[in-house]
Amino acid sequence: MKRLPFLAGGWILLVLRSFAAGEAEGQGWIVDASAGAAEYDALPEEVGSVNAIVGVQRDGPVWMSVAGGVPLDSTAIPWAAGAVGSKLSRWLGNWEMGVEASVLGFGYRVSELGSTGVGATLSGLPFVAYSLGPARVEARSGVSHYTWAFDDSSASRTLYDSSLRGALSVNPSLGLVAEGRLVSAAEGVYPYASAGVQFNGERGRAWLSAGRWMAENLDQGGWSIGGQVNLSPRVAAHASFAREADDPLYWNGPRTIWRIGMSRRLGSRNLAPSALPPPEDFQTTEGSVVLRVEADEVDLDKDGGALAVAGDFTSWKPVPMTFRDGAWELSVHLPPGIYHYAFQLPDGSWFLPESIRNRVDDGFGGVNGVLVVVQS
Repeated sequence: MKRLPFLAGGWILLVLRSFAAGEAEGQGWIVDASAGAAEYDALPEEVGSVNAIVGVQRDGPVWMSVAGGVPLDSTAIPWAAGAVGSKLSRWLGNWEMGVEASVLGFGYRVSELGSTGVGATLSGLPFVAYSLGPARVEARSGVSHYTWAFDDSSASRTLYDSSLRGALSVNPSLGLVAEGRLVSAAEGVYPYASAGVQFNGERGRAWLSAGRWMAENLDQGGWSIGGQVNLSPRVAAHASFAREADDPLYWNGPRTIWRIGMSRRLGSRNLAPSALPPPEDFQTTEGSVVLRVEADEVDLDKDGGALAVAGDFTSWKPVPMTFRDGAWELSVHLPPGIYHYAFQLPDGSWFLPESIRNRVDDGFGGVNGVLVVVQS
């Protein structure tokens, strides 16, 4: 039991990152209830922890989440955690430049020892990316800092993290991604390579990924597999299973992790099927949706950077539009459903033209467009 608190930080932050990174498919508030466990084999005997987990998250350009774990076995500990992050970027044609920053904090209580532990991770990752059609290449280089305290012990660690990531949407149902990282610490350098695939369907999605550290003192591999089934427009069931290698930021040992649970969207994220249909030029019978903004609706010089669109269908990552025949356009293939979206100017600000008559409050004082794609 006394060994577990020193492993708790990595487990809690890993669970919190899974909330923040998105079981969510789009912008809006989501409540998630699940059970999860982590088992460590870095010690002579195996150490494990099983918790019931409840969390609330918001996805989008500014994301946030809070979560807590309640023990379900004798070795588990109660914990609470929170996170907030933001992406600030500017588009110049097909190029996107910006920075992603996040803060993740946690606390836990070991009743048997009468002790409390706290910790936090801060990261800032400037990036530059190039998008062309369904392909995107992104380079990042920044800093991650982790600090923790337990009883009279405390420590901190800072790493420099650089990566090159490529993503390709083969079609609306299949996406591929590959990434190479180089993590630098005071004691050495840790190269890492990974690849993954995601399958998207009308009723849910599934994913599979694998990666490996390639250093003399860290040559471990890991993998993850999971899926989500949409039970209704608001309710989804999800499950995941992963083998995580030791992390040079936390050094908390290799671990096997599983989570299973359900999530529910709150507020007006999904509208009733009777919502007004989109304008005629937003949809064709083949399911190809053309998002279009007339030049006179936006104060933007076509030579000064591209207008971009982001929504549920892009995981809220801005995709540059093309200037054609006096308007900004982007064609996407979408299955029947209800989607939220907004447009982004090259300076990073968001707007929605007055001509978009289907709109909803985004929860932060702004509005999102609502796109309804019906069965043809």
